[in-house]
Amino acid sequence: MTNTIHEYHPTYQKGIEIFCNEFYNKSKSRRLFNAVLHQGKRWWTYGVAAIVAHALSGHGRGDASNSNGIGRFFHSPSISTTQTLMVELTLWTAGFGIAWCTWLSHVYLSQVKDRTKKWLHDMDRVRSEPKSNVWLLMDNNNNKSATEENGRVLGIALFTCDPSSEEGQIQVAALGPRLELALVENAIQFARQQDIKVITQDHKKNTLDVFF
Repeated sequence: MTNTIHEYHPTYQKGIEIFCNEFYNKSKSRRLFNAVLHQGKRWWTYGVAAIVAHALSGHGRGDASNSNGIGRFFHSPSISTTQTLMVELTLWTAGFGIAWCTWLSHVYLSQVKDRTKKWLHDMDRVRSEPKSNVWLLMDNNNNKSATEENGRVLGIALFTCDPSSEEGQIQVAALGPRLELALVENAIQFARQQDIKVITQDHKKNTLDVFF
């Protein structure tokens, strides 16, 4: 596979949109799983507490005068009550998990679209700034030029320069560490040509709100 780095051209928007979807969706399952565990835990716990409380209160109504009804539930629960409780907890967990994943998937896709628009906006802005540039790392297997709509983008890099401090910042997203390294090295070479000494790398664009 032959990969080459080209300067960004606005006509390549479609290829960048495809790249962003591929870049963010490659870790979608892991991010959704983490979000379900960390963000859904509290609501799942509330549901479990409500189910258990309902089961305990229902069991205690059989002997309203007995203040030890709850204690009896734990020490000598009936098989039917225990089975019912387990079924309710299982159904709640399964239903909650499916509903939460469905909602988070919708949020995830929405954030990917928003982040893609942000990438495109920033690329157009950076391209017009002094001592700044934007590059695409392209897969040349299909013999497509960097401005053709149906080529494949493997990575994108933005280099911005702060005119007041002459400091540069690199923002990179790529489909692999070697591809990212190639883009970073290209940006550093460009910075040296512009006589920029201080260079940092920003990873903020590679994350999505809520997901990690």
